Amino acid sequence: MLFCFFVMGIGWAQRPAQGPMSKKRFNPEKKGYRLVWEDQFKGKALDTTKWSVRGIGPRAIAYVSEEAVKVENGYLKLYALKKGDSLLGSAVGTQGKFMAKYGYYECRAKLQRSPGVWAAFWLQSPQVSKGEDPAKYGAEIDVMEFFKKLGPDIVSHNVHWAYGP
Repeated sequence: MLFCFFVMGIGWAQRPAQGPMSKKRFNPEKKGYRLVWEDQFKGKALDTTKWSVRGIGPRAIAYVSEEAVKVENGYLKLYALKKGDSLLGSAVGTQGKFMAKYGYYECRAKLQRSPGVWAAFWLQSPQVSKGEDPAKYGAEIDVMEFFKKLGPDIVSHNVHWAYGP
């Protein structure tokens, strides 16, 4: 997860749906999509052929560390941990291992409700910070971000571009 300074962008926040949810489910195969990549986290460690711990080092008030990334019982667990006087954070990404220009993306996640967390599911061009033209350098799509400071039941969505030189 990157700290993003952006020049242009659009975004919004929303509360959870009210009332009963639809029983209808989207079936990607019926729409012509085919599965090309997935991870069910069946091992005991992060599959480094698919993922990398992203941005190891200082980030905001924490230090991104492999220690804060775990795979257990079919789940990827990203932690914020206190270790001595330090805070450890976590982030993973597929850059350099899997990238797709188009597609249908799906993620199942349980979000932490502790103060200070920042859970996110992003799609990001590896070139996004190199210039201001999104047609040439791509964009970052924040499919979902959960900043507890916005409220305990609010997620935000954004598109960022042009945070280049």
